[in-house]
Amino acid sequence: MPGIGKTTLAFKVYIDPAVVCYFHIRAWCCVSQAYSRRSLLLDILRHIIELNDTILAMSNEDLDLVLYKHLKKNRYLIFMDDMWSIRAWDDFKISFLDDGNGSRILMTSRLCDVVSKVTPECNLLDLRLLSDDESWELLKLKIFHQESYPEELFEVGKEIARNCKGLPLSVVAIAGILNSTSKEYESWKQIAESLDSLIVGDQQSRCMDILELSYKNLPDDLKACFLYFAAVYTERSFEQLRGSCRELPDGFDW
Repeated sequence: MPGIGKTTLAFKVYIDPAVVCYFHIRAWCCVSQAYSRRSLLLDILRHIIELNDTILAMSNEDLDLVLYKHLKKNRYLIFMDDMWSIRAWDDFKISFLDDGNGSRILMTSRLCDVVSKVTPECNLLDLRLLSDDESWELLKLKIFHQESYPEELFEVGKEIARNCKGLPLSVVAIAGILNSTSKEYESWKQIAESLDSLIVGDQQSRCMDILELSYKNLPDDLKACFLYFAAVYTERSFEQLRGSCRELPDGFDW
């Protein structure tokens, strides 16, 4: 399911200090539904070596060999985000040798059977939806951090959180909208009423509707920024994209 927090959770693991210290090499790539094998190879390698002109001129087969040689005898963590097909794994597994030294491949996919086909013995973590109370706690954290909040926002805030239907991405998107409005009952009630019209349909449709609502509430200059990233960075890794947009208005942070 999209928006349930797979990439967010994986990224927290990826940057955890204990993980950083344990692995000699870490690399991250976003596979996506339509991927280029060469682009993914270069995305992985850019975390390991400098991509100079010699590397960029290599064939895919030579890039495979470069990756293999750098991973050999090193303890590595390779994160493959948003896997849609077992074919992506088949394209890369020859380079991911197992030296029995604790190296790991971490994958996310909205299709459980894709990850389970990689190896039947894999440790599969199936994320669940948030409860209404958990959604409210996340919403409060994103808006007020650890500070207190106006009592008049309690009921309408819980209504907004409940209408996110347990999807973390929806909660975060709505938090961005709420952060850009006044923290008053009437403003929040308008948002709650907007959400009321989106609660029909399946989970994915609701999520897309909430994201659309979030987009419409962006300032015009940030709408242009958003569309630029969508057009240019489809093949870039999450970590690179994160580093490309350091300064955003309050509420629309990563």
